[in-house]
Amino acid sequence: MNIKELRALTLLIKYGTVSHVAEILNMTQPGVSRILKSLEHKIQRELFYRHNNKLIPTKYALQLSKSALPVLEDF
Repeated sequence: MNIKELRALTLLIKYGTVSHVAEILNMTQPGVSRILKSLEHKIQRELFYRHNNKLIPTKYALQLSKSALPVLEDF
């Protein structure tokens, strides 16, 4: 897991849409989706449920994000 993935994860949890996170990170929507897909592949777990163009975080995603926040604050 890298900083870019952790940042995308925490922003996706906060805002719930790939388009909003892409705008914040100055990326394309497919770029953010690739980051999420790569992260889910690395940890071999689904992090979000998709519902009406919104991403609903799983319990695991919330736990992972909570652990990531102190790391992101150091950067």
